Amino acid sequence: LQRSCLDYIGVSDVHRSSVGLVVTTSSPHRVLETSLGRAFVRLRGTGHPLLDGHLFRATYVSRTKLRLSRDGEAMAERADASIGELRVVMPHLLAFTGEACCPIGFLLLLGVAFLAVGLVKAYSHCADEGRVSTAGASVVILVTMCCVRSVRWWCTRSVPMRRRCRSFERKLLEANPRPASCSRGSGRAVSMVAILDFYEYFQDFIVDRDAHYVEANIMQTLTRRSRLSYAELVGSENVEWFVSYSFGQPFGDVVASLRKHAEHQATLRPCCWQSLRYWMCTLSVNPWRVSEELGGGSLHESSFMLALSGKTCRGTALILDQVASPFKRSWCLLEVGQTCQLMQRQLMQHPCDFDGLMLCTPAGVLQHRGVGIDIAIAIAEQVSGLSLEAASATSPKDKALLDDFVALELGGSEGVEGLIQMYVKEALCAAHASFQVDFGNLVSALDQLPEDDSMPKRGGWRPGLLGRTRSLMAGECSLKPSGSGKSPHSDGSLILRPCSHGGPSPGISSPGSWTESQNADVRSFSHTSSIV
Repeated sequence: LQRSCLDYIGVSDVHRSSVGLVVTTSSPHRVLETSLGRAFVRLRGTGHPLLDGHLFRATYVSRTKLRLSRDGEAMAERADASIGELRVVMPHLLAFTGEACCPIGFLLLLGVAFLAVGLVKAYSHCADEGRVSTAGASVVILVTMCCVRSVRWWCTRSVPMRRRCRSFERKLLEANPRPASCSRGSGRAVSMVAILDFYEYFQDFIVDRDAHYVEANIMQTLTRRSRLSYAELVGSENVEWFVSYSFGQPFGDVVASLRKHAEHQATLRPCCWQSLRYWMCTLSVNPWRVSEELGGGSLHESSFMLALSGKTCRGTALILDQVASPFKRSWCLLEVGQTCQLMQRQLMQHPCDFDGLMLCTPAGVLQHRGVGIDIAIAIAEQVSGLSLEAASATSPKDKALLDDFVALELGGSEGVEGLIQMYVKEALCAAHASFQVDFGNLVSALDQLPEDDSMPKRGGWRPGLLGRTRSLMAGECSLKPSGSGKSPHSDGSLILRPCSHGGPSPGISSPGSWTESQNADVRSFSHTSSIV
């Protein structure tokens, strides 16, 4: 019965909501809404280690939704999926699933009783009638099982993610009818326009989910038949920029950061930003040949190293978030360390061929303005306490492999850490210089304001006296008013808020509305300077 009628049900979505972890099935799950107990369910094929193979207690939410909990408590961890299958385990299948508040176990008992009556009649004086009833019952049961089985199979095949992937695959095959595999490494880059096409096509699924979700739910479903990488499906190209990022970062932020980087590169060199080519692990690695992509245990032969050291590679775009999470991941630190070593070699041989390390965020490239002070502070704090040994990896085996590579091939963790700190410090100094330019432009604009004698003075200060604030051009953040009067602050200083990445907009508060947050903004700016 379990294998034929009530096999695994297709999963359309798993996400964390205000009520806990909710799973949506592609067909009615048949779990009853009852206060007598909760059914136990098991998931498979979701691609998430917190979901696959684990036993959950399911609570009825709607005909196609269940709330999952473990040991009676809601899951604190986030787990996202748009594929996979769910099954109610025995004996909960008999007690907590059914139709119209009637458990399937009760229906099964009725069926058994009907068959028993038929068998009794078959061997009694009503033999002919008994045979007919037995045969009729068997036919009805078999037809019902086949129908239910077919419906469940169709519902599993019609999961929205599977339909979307098949549609996108047809679109790719129209543009590239004969996708072919290519060698690992620098020849498997993806153009910026192909990255944007992929993201926009699946944006309603991705939302704020990370690269783990994209890899397990979209890439493996999309490439299941071809057994190729996305880069090979769309038509691979030679790499221009290697992309380093943490798989725990939202994938949408990664794409937004790359777009900002591409647009910035178009301002430096005469090129179309949509045509820039990037090597991304999620899109360039073949998910069906992970062992080969890792070089069979030799990191020198891994796709990452081959792409980063390729002749056409111009540098690394490091994608950063608010907490600078890539500096806590072993893979990212290894890629950044290798980039820094390549920068040293290129500076000695071909100074113009390698642009080195670019720190990218959804707001822009850190070295070239457009990035908030909060991200700069997070980067500075993470780099000041950088430790390769304390960095983490998803797999303990990968962690051991990376640590051995650093110790044997890169001269130890201390040397790599110092090299990373040196080049990141240069990037932060460039960002700091950009901040100072923005502040200078702000003060220059304020200096042009005419003095208004009609405005009331307070303590001998008024906005027209901002012409005496040239000290901001040197990076100072407080202004001393002239005269013997007191400023709005007890220490006699006038605070200016730094302009945001959106452009140089004045942030001067009126004399009667000074807030602690304004002081905190400027203290943050000063803190960044002190760390650098």
